[in-house]
Parts: sequence; structure tokens; C-alpha cells
Amino acid sequence: MDRIPLDDVALGLMLRSLRTDARVWLLNAGLLALAAPACVALAGLPAATAGPALPWWLLVAVFALAEACVVHFHFRRGAHSFTLAEIPLVVGLSFVSPLAVVLAWATGAALALALGRLRPVRLVFNVALFLLAGSAAAAVLHALAGPEASRLWVWIGVYVGVLAASVTSVAAIALAMVLSGERITPRRLAAMLASSCPMAAAAASLGLALAAVLAADVWAAVTLLPVAGALLVSYRAYSIERGRHMSLELLHDAARVLARTPDPQLGLAGVLARSLDAFQAEAAEALLIGEEELAHVSVSLDGHVGTSSLEAPDLAAELRALGPHATVTPAGAEGALGEHLREQGFAGAMVAPLAGDDGALGALLVAGSGFDRADRRLFETLAQQSGSMLGRDRLGREVRELQVLRDELEHRAFHDPLTGLANRMLFTDRLRHALTRRQGAAAVIYIDLDDFKPINDTHGHEAGDAVLRAVGERLDQALRSEDTPARLGGDEFAVLLLDVGEREALIVAERLLKALRAPVPFEGREVAVGASLGLALAPSGTVDGDELLRRADAAMYVTKHGGKRGVSVHDTTQNFHSGDKTAN
Repeated sequence: MDRIPLDDVALGLMLRSLRTDARVWLLNAGLLALAAPACVALAGLPAATAGPALPWWLLVAVFALAEACVVHFHFRRGAHSFTLAEIPLVVGLSFVSPLAVVLAWATGAALALALGRLRPVRLVFNVALFLLAGSAAAAVLHALAGPEASRLWVWIGVYVGVLAASVTSVAAIALAMVLSGERITPRRLAAMLASSCPMAAAAASLGLALAAVLAADVWAAVTLLPVAGALLVSYRAYSIERGRHMSLELLHDAARVLARTPDPQLGLAGVLARSLDAFQAEAAEALLIGEEELAHVSVSLDGHVGTSSLEAPDLAAELRALGPHATVTPAGAEGALGEHLREQGFAGAMVAPLAGDDGALGALLVAGSGFDRADRRLFETLAQQSGSMLGRDRLGREVRELQVLRDELEHRAFHDPLTGLANRMLFTDRLRHALTRRQGAAAVIYIDLDDFKPINDTHGHEAGDAVLRAVGERLDQALRSEDTPARLGGDEFAVLLLDVGEREALIVAERLLKALRAPVPFEGREVAVGASLGLALAPSGTVDGDELLRRADAAMYVTKHGGKRGVSVHDTTQNFHSGDKTAN
């Protein structure tokens, strides 16, 4: 993932938002350009059939109520939701002039949507959509049912007209979603039609039943009020339940992303991408508080992910002081957070703290407008869950880091830093344990390099270090995994062999002599190496480790004074021998 400067991220998000709004404004202009002549063409057309006189203001109020009682559709990362506006549309088309019905629908819906504080681009889109969809329904009705048409053909025309309005709405919404950065496949478009048209057909059927009752007796329509109330309650219950289901899906997906992604910033990017869909947001960000700076992760509508580091101590202080609840912050807010929103080009945002067990970790932010109380509660829960998981992940990383540090310190305490072999402390500890077992034996081979000082004097200490490292590697390669090679200090080494006899120990010693006899290459030259070895063996429980090591050291000195480059054995009679030759 590329690291992008903050200014570039902010400018990019702002420009993408402006380009998206510009495209949707062009769509709005196109919809209005289509709706205007359609409305003009409807002027002067009479009502489809005779019936009760319905005042225009009543239609406006009913359309506003129908629009206010549903979850509105969104064209930014959102799906189409349903309204019950088809019921007053059917009644209006049956008994009122087409132009009056279309204008009542657009006016009533605009009043309801304006109370929801929609952005101007969305509000204009909806008004243009209602004008165009209503005109399509009225045009289809009068195409199928002329002035002399029977009531049956009027009903057929109204029914087909409502379906035409539904198809028109879906097509306009899909186009707006494409212009806003969505990818609409034929399969997705078919799914939108499959969910919208049946609901429109059902609402149209209820509207026709209401129109039939009104045509017979206006007061008889009162008997349908319980049915309409039950339908409204059921529809609202369905919307609420579906909202809960979507909320659970969001929380589940966010938890899964954070649990499966080892990098917390990548995990948060996945949570932010999911938040764009859930809250119909324009952009989403995460700000993580570090030791000296903030980690900034951003996700935009087109899927662009940016990461950067911010040196913003004032913003970090404000994030630490955030309350436990999500807040809606306009771009004109004071303080470092408001300045950050303005730099990003956001008109408003929801902000919620990422709180771990040990305090604030940062904050989540989704940019947009029209967030309601349910959005804030869900966003707050999402931030709490994400903060808790990030806190546990951070604690787990700290525990793992401490474990690695402990292992490293332990290794340094018991191993020689130059050769990586065990040091004297670890060697003597293992030797002590070997000799305190109930049974078994231990053998120690004491190794002293021959003529090591001239190597340092002639070739330098770097050559001496290279020789010591080579000796360590050769000892390690020539031994079993259960044996312990060690560097005791300087040019002195030792090997601990477990449960071997003198014959086996001598074989190992000869193998070591052969391995150490080869010269060590250094800077294009070969440095000669040799060693004197001393071997001492003892059954468990007969001597302590220091004594056995002293005996091996004494045997090594016998080799050193006897000509070097060999091995001497210390036996239990305090004599020394090499192979079958004894040396006092």
C-alpha cells in the first residue's frame, strides 16, 4: 500500500466529491428537462373517471405522509427502498387531473424530504424523479384509457402506469448510482426491478381497492383505515427489522475483517469500506494515535485507499478527549477536528472514538450528511467493537514483542555473541545437570586453539574473529543435537557429551581435530588453525561439574605440552593418556 501525503489525500477526496456532485447535477438537469415537457403535455387533460372531489392540498399531505413513513433510497452506495406513494398516486390518477397529481406528488415528497435535511443535490434529484415518474404513469394511463374508456380500462391503465413509474424510478436511481461511483451490473439492475415492481404492484392493488370504495361511497373508505394502518405498521416493522439485520451484518463483517487481517491499518480499511455502504457516506477515515504522530487511513467511494502519517498533536489531544458517544460534526466546527474536516473537504461527518482497555486509540470518521440517531448509535457500536478488537490486538502484539525480547535477552545471557555457541554460564549449568542425574555419564572435551595469538598479531583481530566464528560453526556441525558446544572465553572452547564411553568420546574428539585442522579463508588468504584437546569422563553423581571441567582442562595442557594438535584423556587414576599411550 502506497503512503500518500495528507494534502494529496484531502485534495483527491474533495475533487472526487465535486466531480460526483457535478455529474449528479447534470443528471438532475436531464431529468428536469424530460419532466418539464411531459408536465406541459399533461396540462388540460381531465381526470380519468368521475369520482369524489379530492382537494389538491389533501393529495400533497398524503404524499408527504407516505414519503415520511419509509426509509428513503440513496444513490450513494445504497439500495432502493420502497414507499407507499403508489396508493395516493392511484387514487389521484383515478379522480384528479394528471398534472395536479404529478405536482402534488413532487410537492408533498419534497416537503417530507426537506425535513430530513437532505443535501440539495439529493433533494433536487428526488423532486425531478417524482415529476418524471408521475408523468410516465399519467401518460401510460391516458394512452390505454381514453376519455370514453370503461372503468375496467381505467383501472388497467392506472395499474400499468404505476408499474411504468416504478421502472422509471429504478432506471433513474441506477443511473445516479453509476454516476456516484457504483458499479451496476445487469444482474443487480434486474434484482432492483424484481424488488421494486412487486411492491409497486401490491400498493397499486390497494390503491385501486381504495379508489373503488371511494367511487361507491366516500365515507365507506373509513372502513379501510384499519387495513391501511396495519399495512403501515407491518411495513415499518419490516423496515426496522431489516435495519437491525443490516446492522448485525455490518458489525459481523467488521469483526471478521479485523480478526483476519494482521495489519491493523489494513483491517481498518476494510471496516471503513464497509461503513461507506452502511451509512451512504462520501468517504471514511480512521485516525490512530501513535507515540509521536497519527496514522491516517482513508477510503473513498471509488475504492481508493490512502495511508499517511500526521504530525498533529492538537488533533491527537482532541481525539483522546472524545466522549464515549458518536457525534455529528459540521465542517465549520472549531478546533483541530474541525480544521481537519475542512482540509479534507467534508461538509459534515460522524465521529466516534476507538477506545481500548488502556485509553483512546484514535477515532473513526464517516463524511456525509443526513445522519440520524440510528446511524449514530450503529456507528458508535461499530467504533466500540473496532476499538476493543484493536486494543486486544495491540495488547497481543505487545505480549508477543515482550516474549521475543525476553527470548532475545535470555539468548544473549547464555550464548557467546561472536560464535553463537553456549557461553561458560550455560555450559556449566548443563554440565551440573548432567552430573546430578540418577544414572548416565558425561564427557567433557576441552579445546584450546594452538598459536592463536600470532593470528591476531599477524592478520589483525578481524582475522582472529573470523577464526573463532569458523571454529564455532565447525564444532556445531560436527556434533549431535543433544551435545553442547561452548566458547568458554578467548580461544578456549568446550564440548559436553552425554552418555558416551571413552571410545565414543575419542572418536568425537578425533572428528573435531579433523574439522579444526582445515585452514580458515580470510580476505583471499588462508589462516592456519590447530587445536589441543583434553578429554575427561565421569559417571553421574561421582564428581561435580567444576571438577570434571578442571580434569579436561588439565588433560588439554598435557596435549599442549606434548606437541599440540592431539587429544589426551584424564582417567580416574589421575593419569593422562592419548589413545593407548600414557603421559604423566
